[in-house]
Amino acid sequence: MAAKNNFPIEKLVLFYPALCIPDDARVGKMMMAKFDPQNVPDTFRCGLMKLGCCYAMDVMQMDAFAEIKNYAGRVCIVHGTKDKIVDVSYAKRAAEAYKSTMPIGMQDSKRVQLHFIDGGGHMFSKKHDVIAMKLLKEFAAKHE
Repeated sequence: MAAKNNFPIEKLVLFYPALCIPDDARVGKMMMAKFDPQNVPDTFRCGLMKLGCCYAMDVMQMDAFAEIKNYAGRVCIVHGTKDKIVDVSYAKRAAEAYKSTMPIGMQDSKRVQLHFIDGGGHMFSKKHDVIAMKLLKEFAAKHE
């Protein structure tokens, strides 16, 4: 959304970004939901959420990394190394996608920051949440 928005968004902070959703949908596995990707049911449960087939079918067509790469603002990605829902490789690929459209003269470390929280899962625990909030505050405070 930030890449397509008409009003300026200066900074993004992404915690364990679920850019795996299109890949997961293409194989018929979205968190706790399982379905035949060639025959998606009209509705299905994904944990506490009830989703419609249009959600799965729409995301199957999506290239998440092509969608995000046009965002030109600053980005901070924070991901736990023990995330069992979203593999850390998606955070790495997201950082590379954002860097691929780096404005001339802006250093990678200033525009795109990628942080891994050792032992952190999807939905951080209290101790990992403290680390994530510290990274958020540091990123938000910078005015480069």
